[in-house]
Amino acid sequence: MVRRVNDAVRAGRRTAGELGPGVQVGPTELAAGDRIVFLRNDNHGRDIVNLDPAAAPAALGVRNGTLGTVLAADPRSLSVRLDDGRTVAFDPARYSAVAHGYAVTIHKAQCATMDRL
Repeated sequence: MVRRVNDAVRAGRRTAGELGPGVQVGPTELAAGDRIVFLRNDNHGRDIVNLDPAAAPAALGVRNGTLGTVLAADPRSLSVRLDDGRTVAFDPARYSAVAHGYAVTIHKAQCATMDRL
């Protein structure tokens, strides 16, 4: 069900011209403007680089279930504005545990704090 909702929302956004050119990240195509969910912890920032120099050292990497919006996508680097306000980047060849995040399961949303809808 979640996959069907994500596919339908993304198709509508693509038709409306709201998404940039896509790149493959594992089995998922991602583009600037896409909502994504991270599916694997990287709490130490080994694969996910924090681009905000002022961020607290404890705010490294991502947790399973972290949501964000893709800012830029190319085959070697994706930058993402996380819902917590940080901007991160990663190489899709090193970290591909992401999926579209327009709709997520209750299980994935348990750790997410939403400031806005």
